[in-house]
Amino acid sequence: MSDAPSPAENQVRTPDDTTGGRPSNHRNHRLGLTQRIVTGVLPAIAIVLALFAIWLWYTETREETHEPVPVVESEDAVLAQANLVLDRANDAVNSAELVLSFLEGASVIITIVIAIAAIVGLSSISELRETVDDAENELLKRVEEAEARLLARERQLANMEDLLAEAEARIDRLIEERLERVYQDTESARRESRALARHSLAEQLLREKNIDAALHACEEAYKLDPHNHANNYLYGMLFLEKGEYDTAITRLEEALEIEPNFPAAIAALGLAHRRAGDLQDDRRRRNEYYNVAEARLLEAMEKDPMLLTHDGESYYGTLGSLYRRQGRIEDALDSYRRAAEATPRRSYPYLNLAMLYMQQSEDQLRDQNLLIAERNATRRLADTPTDYWALYDIALIRLIRSEADGAKQAFKEAIELTPAAVSTYYSVVARLTFLQSFMPDMAGLTDCSDMLDAQIKRFSTR
Repeated sequence: MSDAPSPAENQVRTPDDTTGGRPSNHRNHRLGLTQRIVTGVLPAIAIVLALFAIWLWYTETREETHEPVPVVESEDAVLAQANLVLDRANDAVNSAELVLSFLEGASVIITIVIAIAAIVGLSSISELRETVDDAENELLKRVEEAEARLLARERQLANMEDLLAEAEARIDRLIEERLERVYQDTESARRESRALARHSLAEQLLREKNIDAALHACEEAYKLDPHNHANNYLYGMLFLEKGEYDTAITRLEEALEIEPNFPAAIAALGLAHRRAGDLQDDRRRRNEYYNVAEARLLEAMEKDPMLLTHDGESYYGTLGSLYRRQGRIEDALDSYRRAAEATPRRSYPYLNLAMLYMQQSEDQLRDQNLLIAERNATRRLADTPTDYWALYDIALIRLIRSEADGAKQAFKEAIELTPAAVSTYYSVVARLTFLQSFMPDMAGLTDCSDMLDAQIKRFSTR
């Protein structure tokens, strides 16, 4: 329903309208009555009084006219007649005075009546004026209220216009922002697509052991999309293979900033700290790296016990190598056993178990694990002749068995297949160093170590 006032409500109301209009009608009736008295009754009274005065005069005059004038016969008669005429004149004067007195009295009465009528009229006029004043005041009040409402409506309209203008401006901004976002999203999608293509190429090149080309493709992908956690992980792994451990740690940490729950990056970060620790001459500094490496590796393996490196080895093997370097033999044995359970067809965990049992003079366990390691490495080479990790394991098995020439030949072939990744040489040298720690006179050990050190120097001077 509309809140607009009806036409009847827009009519001007006097204060007496609140009682249904009866006092106002009463005053109007009194005013009309007074006006009728003044304009009708008083002139009639004046006419009646005038007629009555004329009638009196006429009567007196008529009596005087009809009385016969006596014939003057003598002086006394003349005197008597003169007195009679004088009496009649006096009577006429008296009649005239009576008429004048009557008229004078009538005029007084009329004046009084007029005064009374005037008083009544003035009272009615005063009431009428009050009524008009009240109506005028009420009208002015209504006008002021209407003007106030109009002003309020104008303000409201102005506010609505401001709000409308603001809304239009906001809509324009939203449209511009949305268009800009669409453009940015489109451009971002285009860049992400190109980055994904470069990332896929880097993975393929890494499988082909073309580390330098893979690193270049990964770098292009990083420039296109620096927030791709998978590419940052691969980028870090490639720097890890190149032996640039500080850069590898930076890229892997970037991957974890984007995706904190990323077990592969967590484990790779642990591996990077372990390898960086291997290069520290200061024992305290080395232990700091090792402590971080252990924490990260344990965290990753807790999230995914079957987690593998990009070479297909279990990260339990990486953890075992860390414990071996720290002299924590029992922890190392436990980790390598876990690695063997995770990758039973790999030679790496069994070879490291054999080396630890050899240190502990557990010849039977040594031989059992050497046999499994040799069998697995041979099978892998049969499937993939370019598997340099399997060749390094064959070389170490021959060295442990005192087959120095066969070991040197296997090392030579493995070095030829090894990509430009100095970290591989560091890993093999670490195992030779461990063997040398309890079998310094092992045949061919020094020659094999020299071969690997030469490769490390060659790549370090690039």
